Amino acid sequence: MDYTDMLAAFGIGSAHPGGFAESKKMIVNMDIDDHTVILDCGCGTGQTAAYLKQIYDCHVWAIEQHPVMLQKARQRFSEQNVAVSLYEGTIEAMDFPSNSVDIALSESVLAFLDLEKALKEIKRVLAFNGKMYANELICTQSLTTEETAELKEGYGFQSLFTARDWIAALTENGFNHVKVVKEAVVEALQQDESDKGNDLMPSPLLSPDCFAQMQQHQLRMEKFRTKLGHAWIIASRST
Repeated sequence: MDYTDMLAAFGIGSAHPGGFAESKKMIVNMDIDDHTVILDCGCGTGQTAAYLKQIYDCHVWAIEQHPVMLQKARQRFSEQNVAVSLYEGTIEAMDFPSNSVDIALSESVLAFLDLEKALKEIKRVLAFNGKMYANELICTQSLTTEETAELKEGYGFQSLFTARDWIAALTENGFNHVKVVKEAVVEALQQDESDKGNDLMPSPLLSPDCFAQMQQHQLRMEKFRTKLGHAWIIASRST
């Protein structure tokens, strides 16, 4: 069982930094009406996608690869009676038409992917002048080689970027007007108890591995509380 399997087993709706409270703060900054097409890239159990549909009644597409997450997102949308279009697949190779999405949203997803392929696909499906909103992990201090290896092995990260690195990566892959609008370190996020454990869809049988993986995650977050954080990043598709 890896980190993502553990999240899926517990059915944690807001595993990304800052939780659902941060999602709602970011969404407020989006220009959304009932014609807007929003793509939730790696929707997990579907908490953010369901909220977008409930609040704005816009066109919400959601894509997810993990089979357990996918099943729980489908269950959520059915129970809440929200018409979210849910797709199984990878962000690196999406079936959506080019220029079809107004807003692409990613929440602690891109760091786990082949970033160049993922950004190429997100850019392709975005309409001209479409925007990407990302809440992604950042390194807030330098990491040693050993620390980098520990984090990549423990979480499956393919990228461990500073905020400046994210700006460079997006710019190099065809996005413009890239800006970081907020940064926070893990230590600060740990002080906020308002949005922890509020959305769980646990599987019927949770193995000891689930609890062991969660404990390891908590220990890592304590160890790296001043060296990791998250950033809100907004970028537009260039021509």
